[in-house]
Amino acid sequence: MYLIFDTETTGLPKNFNAPLSDSENWPRMVQIAWQVHDDDGNLIENQDYIIKPEGYDIPFNAARIHGITTKIANEEGRDLQEVLEEFSKVLEKIRVVSGHNVEFDYNIVGAEFYRKNIKDNLQEKPRADTMILGTDYCQLGGGRGGRYKSPKLEELYEKLYGNKFDEAHNAAADVNATARAFFEMVRIGVVPAETLKISEDQLAYFKSLYPDPIKPFNIVIRRQVADFHNKKKQQDFGSIDEIDLGKYFNFDNHSVFSTLTATTSINDLIKKASDENFPAVGMVDLGNMMGAFKFVSAVEGANGDRAKKHKEYLAKKQEAEENGTEFNETEPVSEPLIPVVGCEFYISDRYEQKQFTKDDPDRRTQVVLLAKDFNGYKNLAKLSSIGFLKGFYFGVPRISRELIAEYKEGIIALTSGILGDIPDAILNTGEQKGEELFKWWSETFGEDFYVQLQNHNLPEEEHLNEVLLYLADKYNVKILAQNETFYTNKDDANIQDIVSCIKDGEKLTTPVGKGFGKRRGLSTREYYMKNSDEIKEAFLAYPDAFEAYEEFLQNLSLTP
Repeated sequence: MYLIFDTETTGLPKNFNAPLSDSENWPRMVQIAWQVHDDDGNLIENQDYIIKPEGYDIPFNAARIHGITTKIANEEGRDLQEVLEEFSKVLEKIRVVSGHNVEFDYNIVGAEFYRKNIKDNLQEKPRADTMILGTDYCQLGGGRGGRYKSPKLEELYEKLYGNKFDEAHNAAADVNATARAFFEMVRIGVVPAETLKISEDQLAYFKSLYPDPIKPFNIVIRRQVADFHNKKKQQDFGSIDEIDLGKYFNFDNHSVFSTLTATTSINDLIKKASDENFPAVGMVDLGNMMGAFKFVSAVEGANGDRAKKHKEYLAKKQEAEENGTEFNETEPVSEPLIPVVGCEFYISDRYEQKQFTKDDPDRRTQVVLLAKDFNGYKNLAKLSSIGFLKGFYFGVPRISRELIAEYKEGIIALTSGILGDIPDAILNTGEQKGEELFKWWSETFGEDFYVQLQNHNLPEEEHLNEVLLYLADKYNVKILAQNETFYTNKDDANIQDIVSCIKDGEKLTTPVGKGFGKRRGLSTREYYMKNSDEIKEAFLAYPDAFEAYEEFLQNLSLTP
């Protein structure tokens, strides 16, 4: 008999290689669903249980995947001990276990068995992982080392049946889809008899039973994902091979024009974007627009070189075809790189005030604003000029939210990093104040306001992302994963730190932080220009944060 199962969890482990006894590492099981099928593929039993939390909450960035909140789990959940005991009894009669990326589910259930001191009879069962079995069948490009990428369950299902299945990321729905995919791959010869622990004759008999594709199994699936107001999709990912960057590009780049704060040159920005085949590249210097013209001009020059190389390539290819000679050159990129112009402004409620005290200092936050079009660029330039002419204080050009609202036409606003207007309120004042500001920015900019998720391995970002995702769902604001940069390569972090010390008259030996005996600086060495794989790794928990980039890029018409 076959068991197909799936779990939903409170998140991802810190270390995928940790032992199952490391209970602090492994997330908790929120939902488990399974189906039991006989050797002929007939459905014998199916179960779907939500687990009642035992002293833990279900984080929002997990609930937004599977639709199960802490409230729902407490109201509808079953006792974990009872569910595990029932699952263990089912396993006693099973020959082979299947699932999609089933190693993760083995670990989740194994960790729960350990917590409850129940004998783990799952680990000994042979596995038939549809993700592994479907890799060569789907032949999806983009895997490591030129290999095929492991398919998502949705991708495998669509490859087999030509359509998507409903209620994805609900364990019961995923199990039903996995079961259908598993038996269909058995039917068409993708799964060998050895994996199924049967003979070739038994496999041939199974195939004879199904001359047509496997039909869906008739079970009732609760509409938990559809009922959850989050329309975005997220999945428990264990590999960057499953992340699709889509139209991602870096726009939150600070250059040498962020005086004595960043060290990246304009040429570095353009080269990195070109090397990674990003469709666009942005520059948002701190408080000023001094490098904007040079930046756009440099992108235009790079695009001219692109067009020239592509033209030469086409000429060589045509000549080879006319002469009947072999031509193996790789076609160079022909699409022009899109320059995205912006600025990270300093915001102060008292931007025109020039005197402050220690007890009542100038409290500043920041915001990233991008030009949608040429009119937006002119408005950014106006805001920057006002910052220097009216709001300049202690080396910082400041503006106000009211000014931004006045000159908002043609501009896109983002929540920015940990010093951003909304993030600062969440971290230093509280979530209620953060939500108040979130509503203001959302109402002011409407569809031109985006939540910006960041991950530079800072605990503040981890907390912020959870709160920002909640607010994004509550107010229907799109999310964008973004890697903020101040320098080009990871090894350049020390150079950037030295430059920062020069600006503030500090010493490198002074620790970074807030308060007496500390200095300003970046807390991690992650603010460099990352490649595609590093971007995927940084946002493993938020794969849906790349989905809005295609629409986002279409809104930026300041093209060369």
